[in-house]
Amino acid sequence: MESGKSKDTRQACARCRTQKRKCDKGLPKCGLCIRLKRACTYDTSLPPPEKSPDSSEPSRGLNSEPPASFLLSEEGIKAATMRRFSETTPEDVATGYYGSIQTWFPIISFSELCARLPRTWEQVSTDMCLLFMSMSLLRQVPETQIMGGNRRLPKALESSYLSLKSWIAILEGRGMNSLDFLHAKALLVLFEVVHGIFPAAYISIGALFQAADALHIYNSSQTNDYSETWRGILILDRCIAVDKKHYPSISSYRTFTILQPHPSPPETPSPTPFAFSRLFEASDILSAIHKAEKPDGSFILSDIPHPTTLDSFKKKLEEEVPHELKVYSGSWAIFNTALLLLHEKDRQGDVRDSDVLIPRILSRAYREEMLSDIVNVVRPFVEEDSVLNFELFLPPFITYLAYKCATIFTARLQIGNMTLPSIKMLKSMRGFLKLVSGRWLIAAYFLHMIDEDTTPRMAKALSETK
Repeated sequence: MESGKSKDTRQACARCRTQKRKCDKGLPKCGLCIRLKRACTYDTSLPPPEKSPDSSEPSRGLNSEPPASFLLSEEGIKAATMRRFSETTPEDVATGYYGSIQTWFPIISFSELCARLPRTWEQVSTDMCLLFMSMSLLRQVPETQIMGGNRRLPKALESSYLSLKSWIAILEGRGMNSLDFLHAKALLVLFEVVHGIFPAAYISIGALFQAADALHIYNSSQTNDYSETWRGILILDRCIAVDKKHYPSISSYRTFTILQPHPSPPETPSPTPFAFSRLFEASDILSAIHKAEKPDGSFILSDIPHPTTLDSFKKKLEEEVPHELKVYSGSWAIFNTALLLLHEKDRQGDVRDSDVLIPRILSRAYREEMLSDIVNVVRPFVEEDSVLNFELFLPPFITYLAYKCATIFTARLQIGNMTLPSIKMLKSMRGFLKLVSGRWLIAAYFLHMIDEDTTPRMAKALSETK
């Protein structure tokens, strides 16, 4: 008498059938082949076993879609990630990342990664697969699309981004949290920041911060690899907070013990030594100034770094970063962005040099010198034959500095200061943002914001100025 239970209509995989082992007939690989890390194939030339008359389960051929439960599993996510890397190797992805993003955001120890780098994708863990996908995503140069005046990710890149974001959320819900997984999330936040994907970046940095908390990577007893990761997270947090304007960073009211910087230059092909430790110091200054800003836009001068501290850091940068490399220095860009925050209110004449006890670094004269220096750094790439090295050393932090400069010049033109130097400087900064938008879409996001404040009269003056 028939039991009434349906029989599976699929054949066992070739390996299980040959070795006469019980096969669970999973797709795309059976469970045994996954555990043994073996190739798993199904022979569709063989006829399927007889189907029970009472069976109500439809047969599932080799080319049919895997069940939803598999796609949402760790094995399914790894299989989907591996398919995206079918024409490359783990070493190729790691090497490409090391020669580009790692130069200015070295949160991953490359020597440690290489020491445990698998030779094939089958040997790569799921969390490392997601890390490699984050690396690959950041290296892709977007072919921009114009959508309602804003540039956005092209469909293929947007699809990869959303897939990675959803897979991370699924595995996070399943309890995954490791250093590789944290690095994957950090690079995803960086991707959102450099391409102006807001408010997603605001939300993601909160989840990243809590995941780092759960791993205790800020503990001073941990390795330098943990310390550099924590520095990177704080830098992202502070840059995102400045973009949110009057909202403080997540980390601004907490105290952490962080390992001291490397005693020797880090293991990256950066054009300047100590680039990452200086970047972190610059973000410290940016955070302090941002935190000292009052709701009306003025500052509590006693809460900002002392002028001698600012002058000392400025001299360090001058000694370490040659003029022709300033555009590639994230620390130079973030430090000058911090100083421009102090001068935003000053741009409309709210602070006077005659004020008693005003430090030189807060004076109009210093502001004009700084603006002139910034314009002179970017102008060769806009008006001359200098070419930006997008692939190797260009960090995205320069885009926010260019934006702050452009907003100052735009404000001057709005109040009637239509002088030729101001128009030329604004045109240079706008041209630079347009140039950089070919690599980092946040520059297009900033340029669109500036356009919204540009009157027809200002636009005409810009178009007529050579």
